[in-house]
Amino acid sequence: MVKYFYLSKKTLIRMGALSFLTAMFMAWWISLVTILIVLVWLFLFRKKQIDFTSKRGIRTNIILSPISGRVKKVTEHEDIKEVTVQIGLLDDYGLYMPFYGEVKSFLKNAGWNELEFISQSVPFVRIAFQDKNVSARIFTDSGDKASAAAYLGYFPLGALLQIRLPKNAEVLVRSGDLLQSSQTIIASI
Repeated sequence: MVKYFYLSKKTLIRMGALSFLTAMFMAWWISLVTILIVLVWLFLFRKKQIDFTSKRGIRTNIILSPISGRVKKVTEHEDIKEVTVQIGLLDDYGLYMPFYGEVKSFLKNAGWNELEFISQSVPFVRIAFQDKNVSARIFTDSGDKASAAAYLGYFPLGALLQIRLPKNAEVLVRSGDLLQSSQTIIASI
C-alpha cells in the first residue's frame, strides 16, 4: 500500500479502523461523512504517476525539479540563486532527487530545515523548508547516493520550499511556471 500512497501502513490501518468503527457504531450519516473524509484524504496523498523514461538522455549538468508546484519567485543573491515553489493542494507531494548525486547533509537552522545535494558536475543544490508550517517526512540520511528522480520523502498540503542553486546556474523557470517533479528542468550549470 505504501507504494501507492505517501502515508505509512500504520496511518492507513488507523484510517481503515476508524472508518470501520464509525460504520458499525454510529448513525449512517456520520459513517458516510467519515468514509468520505477518508477517501478525500487518500486521494490527496496518493502518488501520482510520473513518466521517468524521458530522463535517460539528460546530461549531468541539468537540475530537475525535485517537487511539483508553482514557482512563486526567482531571486538572485550575491552567492546563490533561489527558486521559491508553492506546492498546491492537488500537486504531487513527493520529494525526488534533482540529479544523480549524493545527499550531503540535512541541516536544521533558524527555523528552516535544509537538504543539500552534491554531484561531480553540480557543486550543490539546497532545498529549504520551514518545519513549523509543514510536517515534512524525509527518508534519507547524509551520505546516501541516488539517481535522478529517486524518491526521498514528501511535503504535504501547501508547503513553501526554497530551492537554492549555485551562482553559476542558469535558471530556466520564471514566476508562475508550473513544475512537474523529476520532469521539469529548473536549471543547468
